[in-house]
Amino acid sequence: MKLLAPEAVGPLSRCSTKVQIRGNIAGANVIVVVNGVKAATHVSKAADGVYAIGATLNANDVVTARQSMGSDTSGDSLPITVQDAPVQMSAVTLQSKLYGCARRLWATGGAPGAVLQGKIGNQVVGSAEVVSGVAAFTYDPTLQVGAGMSLKQTSCNNSTQSQTTPKAVAQPSPLPTPVIEGPLIECQTTLTVSKVLDGAFVEFYRNGVLEKTWTFAGSREWRAIAELKKNDVIEVRQGFKCKKESPALEAASSKASLTVQGVAALWAPQFVGVPCPGTTYLTLSQLIPGARVVIALDGTEIGQTDAANNSFTFNVTPLPAGGKLTAHMRLCKKDGPDGKRTVSTGTTAPQDVKVSDLFACAGHVFVKVFGSSGNYLVFISNKAGQQISAYHNLVGFERLIPVSPSLVAGEEISVNVQGCGGGWQKFGPFAVVSASAPPPPEVIEPVEAGSKYVNLNCAHAGALIDLFVNNQWRGSTIALGNLALSTVAFTKALKTGESVFATLTLCGKTGEPSKSIKVKKARPARPVLIDPVDNATGVAVQPLFKWQDPSAGLENAATSYHLVARRDNGGGNLIDATSNSTQLACPVVLEHETNYLWKVESINSTASSGFANWFAFRTVKAPAPQVADLHLDPPISSSSPGFPRNTPIELHIGVSNDGNAPSDDFQVVFSMSYQNGGGLIDVVDATFPSLDGGQSTTIVSVPVTLPAVDVVIDVYLNVNGTEIDHAFRII
Repeated sequence: MKLLAPEAVGPLSRCSTKVQIRGNIAGANVIVVVNGVKAATHVSKAADGVYAIGATLNANDVVTARQSMGSDTSGDSLPITVQDAPVQMSAVTLQSKLYGCARRLWATGGAPGAVLQGKIGNQVVGSAEVVSGVAAFTYDPTLQVGAGMSLKQTSCNNSTQSQTTPKAVAQPSPLPTPVIEGPLIECQTTLTVSKVLDGAFVEFYRNGVLEKTWTFAGSREWRAIAELKKNDVIEVRQGFKCKKESPALEAASSKASLTVQGVAALWAPQFVGVPCPGTTYLTLSQLIPGARVVIALDGTEIGQTDAANNSFTFNVTPLPAGGKLTAHMRLCKKDGPDGKRTVSTGTTAPQDVKVSDLFACAGHVFVKVFGSSGNYLVFISNKAGQQISAYHNLVGFERLIPVSPSLVAGEEISVNVQGCGGGWQKFGPFAVVSASAPPPPEVIEPVEAGSKYVNLNCAHAGALIDLFVNNQWRGSTIALGNLALSTVAFTKALKTGESVFATLTLCGKTGEPSKSIKVKKARPARPVLIDPVDNATGVAVQPLFKWQDPSAGLENAATSYHLVARRDNGGGNLIDATSNSTQLACPVVLEHETNYLWKVESINSTASSGFANWFAFRTVKAPAPQVADLHLDPPISSSSPGFPRNTPIELHIGVSNDGNAPSDDFQVVFSMSYQNGGGLIDVVDATFPSLDGGQSTTIVSVPVTLPAVDVVIDVYLNVNGTEIDHAFRII
């Protein structure tokens, strides 16, 4: 078995006694290595765990981890350079929303190895060592609505920092039903549950029997469970109890339920981003925590281990350009389908790095890398070059990166970037400034009904954003700072007329709220284009454009529409027009046999829907040119058969217009001459009116008397004095 290296999760300080190791096989030996020497060995119980380091750390020590099973041993994880003990500590960021009767608290930005302690009044109610920048502890007794908790960090060199939490708020009623993230597959040994209120109890039922009760610090967590069996019915519910000794939940939600499927329902994991040549890390998503993941290159396995989360970055050997990667999950000793990705052939090199403005107490730094497209491995270091963050795989050039400890005014940080597994480049240093109460955030308008998120402009990266709807807390997130908009997502959609505002909290201080914004009706849905249909041909040069408004009859119906059209080979818009109905007669004459594109956006008092996708069409062929084709239609005939002599008769001949346009006025001349020469007289020289295309007429001469000798009858067709046709007959 080829074992992939696990991840030793930084940062660490000389105060740290524990290290988080994840991405190992449950049941494997997890080995902690300090400066190349084995310090401790532990038998893991899950793919993500916290273990004793087994040695006293010093600043600048290097800590790695590996795993072994039987005779197989993996390589080492990426190294963590140990920090010194903190001289000064900033406030932690409280990630849990405190509810009355909640039981668990989650804070980030603590100093590695420090102990975070909670007190209600003078009573210590819970504590935890900061590991990977996180301290989470269960506390008892619980907070009452309107009461807060005192938090105190203490490091091994007796540095301390204290702060007070916001006051606990009442639980919503009714409690929302949690979500079991599925599908659930037989042999799965973890359960991911979301939409949980922070600090709530979560009850886990299998086939109607209560099997476990957990306490969540955040809204989404996963937990280890006994193997699932096919057709097991899994249920969860959340609730609170204010008295520890209470045998049952005093407030509980309804139950969420899922039935376990067979392993045949296992799906393929997804590669995140496109790895480049030399890369030694791969991020996969859509994983089942605890499932075995097997990665292969060009059909040959390069390693396997257990997934530590729904998305996880795996350490691999350097990847060759153009290599064919596959990855699949394994449960019940059966393999699911492969996710696939091809290694790119281009290299990735960072050109520059920007960070959001840095403020004291921020437990996160927003990093933006500039360079060619690809994956970048990034970590943040302090002035001494020691790591204050874990390693992160940047796929989309930017990321909010947690740091530990929280930033302190006057210090400097650097961003270390590796492209395509090459050398590390250091960008910075970037200075940290002091922070007072943060300024009000700006809610980006319009805020629309039906939305389940709100965008904000927040200058202080790392500050905690709290969003309120009608003065009730709706959701929180960490601010991205001055380089990007921040987004607070929530599960309950906004309604027209509701009032939205937000606050920022940093260093334990909450600033003034933002301006309150009224929720507007939703923008209209994008229109559905009807005619001309996409890729239509033979379209008239002045078509009637038609479309539908999916919002018609609803509150957010469009009140007007904006149509643009252009040639498909570029150039500006030939049509840029508005309409109050769902159709528009083309205001210009288009060219024949030409390709065009058209699209429409719907508009109401809130905003535009955005344009529907372009539809293409080709106009009809040009019609035949409009011309007259005037000519004589012989033979010359007589009003009396046989052309009798010495008797007055009329001469006849036809004139036709075989064209598609009216002719000009025309003249017909009948002329009679002796066959052997010598003229007689013109018997007719008359002008006739225009003849329409496709019409004909018969021209009749004045009565003439033919002599006894042979003569030639000539007929001439003239238009505007020019002869265009001639006919004759010898009689």
